[in-house]
Amino acid sequence: SPNGQNIAFISEREWEADIYTMKTDGSGLTKLTDSQSDEFNPRWSPDGSTILFVSDRDGHSEIYTILTDGSGLEMLTEPQPKE
Repeated sequence: SPNGQNIAFISEREWEADIYTMKTDGSGLTKLTDSQSDEFNPRWSPDGSTILFVSDRDGHSEIYTILTDGSGLEMLTEPQPKE
């Protein structure tokens, strides 16, 4: 995280890769996503309030953002039509 107190990472604990955060001392584990698709490449926003990540939950790899408490999921990109 921008303040250096938390980390964001993926873990495949239930067959799909989900986004988690925790404090750098290993406490405060929080699961942010819970879908049957894979989420990957978590990145902190500059102010530390959200995490951007890639997910294939709609059948295409798209960029999403989520608040650090797991609420406010929003898709930022839209699937491109097939040519």
